[in-house]
Amino acid sequence: MTPDRTQLTWASAEFAADPVAMAEPHRPDQVVFDPEQEGWIVLRHDDIDTVLRSDDYRKDPRTASACPYTTKQRAMAGSSLIFMDDPDRKRLRRLITRSFAHRNIIRMRPRIQEIATQLLSRIDPSGPFDLVSAYSVPLSVRVIASLIGVETTADQERFVAWSEDLELEYGHDLAPADLLRIRASRAELAFYFLDAIEQRRAEPRDDLISTLVAAHDRDGALTEEELVSTLVTLLVAGNVSTADLVSNAAVALLRHPEQLAMVRADPGLLPAAIEEVLRWDSPLTIVDRITARPLTLGDVRIPAGSWIWPAIASANHDPAAHRDPGEFDIGRTGNHHLSFGAGARLCLGAELARAEAEIAIATLFGRFPDLQLDPDIPPDRHSKPSFHGFSRISCTA
Repeated sequence: MTPDRTQLTWASAEFAADPVAMAEPHRPDQVVFDPEQEGWIVLRHDDIDTVLRSDDYRKDPRTASACPYTTKQRAMAGSSLIFMDDPDRKRLRRLITRSFAHRNIIRMRPRIQEIATQLLSRIDPSGPFDLVSAYSVPLSVRVIASLIGVETTADQERFVAWSEDLELEYGHDLAPADLLRIRASRAELAFYFLDAIEQRRAEPRDDLISTLVAAHDRDGALTEEELVSTLVTLLVAGNVSTADLVSNAAVALLRHPEQLAMVRADPGLLPAAIEEVLRWDSPLTIVDRITARPLTLGDVRIPAGSWIWPAIASANHDPAAHRDPGEFDIGRTGNHHLSFGAGARLCLGAELARAEAEIAIATLFGRFPDLQLDPDIPPDRHSKPSFHGFSRISCTA
C-alpha cells in the first residue's frame, strides 16, 4: 500500500491539544505516514503493544536514516540513557534500577507526603491559585531531586527552575531566547552535578549520586559524561510526565464529581482512579522507535532505519482493547493501558509516579475538600509534543 502522505502529523499544536481526537479517524488504517516528520504513526493498541515489546526496533538516532527529525534527535542524544540501545542501555539501567525498586519507593513515601503537605501549606486558599505552578510541578521535581540525592529545599527549588527551562526543548518553534535559556540551564545543572559528584567522592551518602560515583570510580561501569547525563535525564524524565499525571488526575476528578465522590467514600479506589487517568488522559501521548530491519506493519512495508511513532494515547482509546474508551470510569476492570510503555523499556519510574500521584491527590483533596476549578478561567493545556498536560489550572478552595 502507498501511504497517503497528507494524513496526520504528531508534532503539531493540534495533536498536542487533543491527540485522541486527532488519531481517532485514522485508527482503522493501523499505520499512517507523517509527512512532516517523515515516518509512520502506529495507532492500534495491539500493534503498539507488539512494537514496544519487540527487539526489531532501536532508539539510538545514529541508526536512523537522514531526515530533519533524525538531525534533531542526534543533537539531543549525547550520552542520555533515553537514546541508548543494548548493551549500553542495560548497563546504565542496571546501575539505577535499585533506586526505583519497590522497597525504595516504599521508603520514599513519607518524603513524598512531607513535600506534598509542605507545598499545600504554602497555598493561600482565600483566592484562586494555579495548581500546576504551586503543586504539580514543584512536587514532581522535588521528589525526583530527593531520590537523586538533592535534599535541601533551596537546591530543590533551583531544580524546579532548571527543569522548567529544559522542558522548553519539547515545545514548538523555539525562539532564540528560549534556546539560550535551555543552554544556560543545562550548563548550570551540569556544573551543579559535577560539584555534587566531587562532594560524594569525599563524603559518600546513601543516594543515587553516590551509587553512580562508586560505579564510575570503583568499577568503571560508566563514564563521567554518562554519569552527569544520567542525572540530568532523570531530573527531566522524572518530572514532566509525573507533573502532568498529577494535574490530569486533579482535573479529571474535578470534572467527574461522581467519580471523586466514590474515591472520597472509599480511598481504596484511588489506585484504580490513577490507572484510569493514565489510560483516559495519558501524560505521554506518543513515543519513537527506529526500525532495525525492513518490516511490515499493517499492510505497509517500512524500510530499515525508518522512524515510527507508537501513539500511546490512541492505543489507550482503542475500542478493540478498552470498553467505552471515551468514558472516564475508575471502576474499569482489565485496564491494560500502555502509558508506561511495555517490554524491556517499560518506564523505570512507573511505581514512583503511581506513588506520587496517589499521595498528591489524596493530600490535595484532604487539604482542600471544597476544591473546584475556577469557573472564570478554564484549565490551559500546554503544547509540548508527545506530552499531554496543563500549563495552568486555576482553582478555588
